[in-house]
Amino acid sequence: MRWRGHFAGLAVIAALAGAPLQAKDDPVVLAPNERLLVLPLAFSTFKVGPVTFEVATDKTDLGRRNLDSSLHRALQRERALQFIEVPDLGVDETAAVREYTELMRAMAASAVYGLNHKTVPWRDKRAWRIDYGIGDGLAFLAERTGVEKALFVSGTRVEPTTGLALALGINLMFGALPAEVFSLRTFSAMVVDLRSGDVIGVYSPVRGLEGEAHDIAGANTWVRALFDDIPGRVRSEPPANQPPPRKYERHVRSLMGFAIMPPKGWRVSIQGASFFRRHDGLLELLEQISVDRTPLKPVADPMELAANAMDLLKADPVYKDMEVVSLAGARVGGRDGFRAELKSHLSITNSPRRERHLVYGVAGARAAYLLRFDAPAIYYYERHVAEFETAVATFELL
Repeated sequence: MRWRGHFAGLAVIAALAGAPLQAKDDPVVLAPNERLLVLPLAFSTFKVGPVTFEVATDKTDLGRRNLDSSLHRALQRERALQFIEVPDLGVDETAAVREYTELMRAMAASAVYGLNHKTVPWRDKRAWRIDYGIGDGLAFLAERTGVEKALFVSGTRVEPTTGLALALGINLMFGALPAEVFSLRTFSAMVVDLRSGDVIGVYSPVRGLEGEAHDIAGANTWVRALFDDIPGRVRSEPPANQPPPRKYERHVRSLMGFAIMPPKGWRVSIQGASFFRRHDGLLELLEQISVDRTPLKPVADPMELAANAMDLLKADPVYKDMEVVSLAGARVGGRDGFRAELKSHLSITNSPRRERHLVYGVAGARAAYLLRFDAPAIYYYERHVAEFETAVATFELL
C-alpha cells in the first residue's frame, strides 16, 4: 500500500529557527505599495491514522471561514501594499482557479517544510527563488486585472487519530519523535508571478500559531502572526548554514533484486524503501518516483503482466478515476516489459487536482517490478517526466 509515502516526514520534524529581517541589498519580494491579486484562501484539516488519511470536513469548513474573515480584515488594515480582489469568473475559470489553489496549498505546505528542514530545492539562490511553480495557467488573471503578482494564503492542520496518537506516543516515550508531531500546523502566504507561475517568495510565521483555526480567536492569532512578517520578513531565504547536497549515487536494493540511478537532486523520502521526491513534505504529495518489487506473478508475457499491473494501480486508494491512456511494450532492465500512461484525480484530500502517471513494468526471474512516476497534471508532470525516463534507463535487475 502506497500510504507509506505520505507519512515519511512524521519522524523528522525539527524545531523552527527565527527568520531574520531583510537586509538592504537582499532581493525584494514585495516592493512598497505593490499591487497583489488575492487568490481564494485554502485551508484543510486532516485526520491521519496508521493507514487512513481523510479531510475533517466540519473543521475544514469552519477553519476556512474563520481564516478568510480574519484575512479580509488584515488586508484592510495593511497599508504597505495594494490588494486587488479576483474579478468575477466564469464556471470553467472558477474551476481552474480552484484546482490551481489546491495544488498551491500542497506546494506551500511542502515549501514551508523544506525551508524548516533545509531541504527545499532552489532554482536561483541569489534571487531567493525556490524551485516551485504552477506554469502559466493563471496568466489570464494578469490579463484580466493588469496585476502581475498574486498573494495566496493557505494552511494545513493535521490531527492524529487515537490509533496513530497511541503509536506516536510510544515512539515519543523512547525519544524517537518530538512532541510537535501531535500538533502539526502550517500557515503561509505565497507570492506567485501570474504569467510565469514561478513562486517568488514564501512568508510563514516561525511561531504564533497557537489555538485552532476552527476557533475564531485561533484564526485571528494565525493571521496576526502571518502579517507580522509581511512584507519585509520573507521565509524563502537561503540559510547561511545550508547542509551540503547528498552524494549522487546509485540506489541499490540487493534483497529486492534491483538497482537504479535516481534523478539528481531527488531524495529518498522513506529510509529503507525506494521512494524518491524532488520536493519534501509531511503528507503533501507533489511528484514522486517509486520502484517496487510487487506481489504480481512474474509472468513471461509483458502484456499479461501489464493487465495485472493496471488492476493493481487502479486499486490505489490515493487516486480515483484511474484511467489508462496508453499501453505498449518496452524494454526495461534489458528485458521485455511494458510502458503505460495513466491519468486520475487525487482522492486523499477530496481534491479537484488532476494527476498523471507513467509506469514501467518488467518480470524478473523470481518477481515482477514496477517503476512509477506520479505527479500533478499541472506543471510538475511535464517538468520532471524526462528525468524519470532517464532513471528508468539505468534500472538493472540483480
